[in-house]
Order: sequence, then structure tokens, then C-alpha cells
Amino acid sequence: LSWLHECRQYHNCGSDPPEQTFPIKLIDCSKNLIISADTSYKYAALSYVWGAQDETIPQTVDQDDTSNARQGPDELLNAPRTIEDAITATQNLNLRYLWVDRHCIDQNNASEKHTQIAAMHLIYRSAEVTLVAACGDDDSFGLPGVGLTPRISLPEVTFGSLRLGLALPNPAQLLSKSRWSSRAWTYQEGLLSRRRLIFTTREVYLEC
Repeated sequence: LSWLHECRQYHNCGSDPPEQTFPIKLIDCSKNLIISADTSYKYAALSYVWGAQDETIPQTVDQDDTSNARQGPDELLNAPRTIEDAITATQNLNLRYLWVDRHCIDQNNASEKHTQIAAMHLIYRSAEVTLVAACGDDDSFGLPGVGLTPRISLPEVTFGSLRLGLALPNPAQLLSKSRWSSRAWTYQEGLLSRRRLIFTTREVYLEC
């Protein structure tokens, strides 16, 4: 959270999103439902590699209608672990809304898919931050350090009061070896984003 605050306050990282707004759907993380919105909302976006499992796409509800609200992230859309963790991470960043392609684009509506895909530059450019799942082979892996998926600890040894440990690897190396970096769609999503909060198996870091 402090990283984002510092970026907004001191950096010139495209602080102002595009003036053009675009209708989208967002996950309201506080109510656990999908709402109709646009790119003027402050939201996080998720960039990840899909899994093979089929997900049920719910109908969009009005912003003030909580009749279809779920009881918690575990039940929201039967979401896989990476999306559950993205919901938690979004809330930890003091953001209310999250955009995830699998659930915010009606996968059974060809016209909507075409329109939304054509506007990827607006969707990712307008996001406050893009959460990058740069680990695991699919969306069941999770975001290490957020939920049930732990980060890999580096070995260390203690000599009296002295503790020695290995330095963290260059995050660019971990990113280059990830399945996420091998996909054209995810490469585009990262390129279009103003800020990228990247989750690897060993660390999380911000690019802006």
C-alpha cells in the first residue's frame, strides 16, 4: 500500500488514467458481486494464466442490488485460488473493485467479448494497479503470501548472533521463467498497465 502511495505522490507514472471512459463490469469486493461500472472507477485488474476448468459466469446485477451478494470470497463465482487471493489483495490495497476477464466479460456473449477485447488498452491503462500472477501454471496456484499459497523461503544459517541468508534472486529472472511471461495476452496486459504488482514464488514487487 505504501508503494502505491509513494508512486501516486512522487512519480509520473501516468498518474491520470485516460479521459475516455468505457463501460465494464467489476467485482465489488466488499459486497462480493459483479456490478455494471466504467473505467472512471478506481479498481485493480488481474493478469494471470487461465486454468482448464470451466467457470460459471453469473448475470450482472445493479450496483445497489445486493440480493445476489455472496457471503464471502470463497463462494464468489466458485472462483479459483488466484482470483480469491486477488480479491483479498485488492481489499488490502484499500481498493473496492477488481476486474478479472473470466468473470467481468460474459464468455457466452460474442458481441460483448469482441467489444471488451478491443478495449483492453483502456481497461488495463485505467486500472490503479495490475496484480500479476507470475507463478504457477494456472489460476489454481494462488498469489504467494496472500492466501494459502506460501512464498518459498531462502535457506539461512545462524552463527551465534549472526544470521546469514541467501539474497533474493533478481525478480526479472523469475518473471522471465514464468508461464505468465510466455503468453502474448499477458505480455500485452503488463505492457498496458501503469503499475504492476508482481507476485512470484519468492517475493512481491512493484513496477511502475
